Amino acid sequence: MTTNPLLILIINMTVVFFVLFVLELLTRGIYYIDPTRKKTAPAAPAAVEAPAAVAVETVEESGDDLAVVAVIAAALAAMGESGHVSVIRRIDGTSWTQMGRMDAVNTRTQMY
Repeated sequence: MTTNPLLILIINMTVVFFVLFVLELLTRGIYYIDPTRKKTAPAAPAAVEAPAAVAVETVEESGDDLAVVAVIAAALAAMGESGHVSVIRRIDGTSWTQMGRMDAVNTRTQMY
């Protein structure tokens, strides 16, 4: 056995990168033999013209926002929260964005 730290470092790094390389090969192999992967359709002939694009209007949700605000205010009052609620607004975005915002608020309340 060796006690040279530089030689131990080189051996360990070589083993780590070899294992990472083998894992990369395994993941690529699984990707190619994956039976659940969707097969790509053959390309359509170029002579066929695509139909004209149809304009689609988005329909906004028509909800009673005042009722939602009243329920939130009643829930805060039932919890016994003192203070003044200045703003209640809908948070749009992905679930990752919403969880990030909730985490920031929770961290802020734990700090003070």
